[in-house]
Amino acid sequence: MERDQEIKKQLTQILLVTKVKDLGVDNIYIEFSGSGDSGDVDDVFFHRKGEDITSMIEIKLNEGSLDLFKDIAWKIINEKVDAVGDWVNNEGGYGHLDINVYKKTYDLTYSQRTTEEYDWSDEFLFI
Repeated sequence: MERDQEIKKQLTQILLVTKVKDLGVDNIYIEFSGSGDSGDVDDVFFHRKGEDITSMIEIKLNEGSLDLFKDIAWKIINEKVDAVGDWVNNEGGYGHLDINVYKKTYDLTYSQRTTEEYDWSDEFLFI
């Protein structure tokens, strides 16, 4: 049952990517960030030949469609970033997912925020 739902969701996402391609989108750019104990897929942008056409595309999509793109991003981010860092906890991290609609490929760029602390105690003032 759960596997059937996952397959249905993936097919819906494939159809959605095909739909935005048919609307003239050649690139989907998704930003994400996190810290503390939470993370979020912040924004989804649609481009045609480098031009931002997000507002035009959002009008033509169903209300839940952006959430499906965010779901695609969540899955990729969690699979890749969790292998090298933790983008949602402590200082967290941020990045973007760049989807080539025609090639059906993506580039993921991730930056990890880190804090390093150093402490020197009981050091002699004069040697």
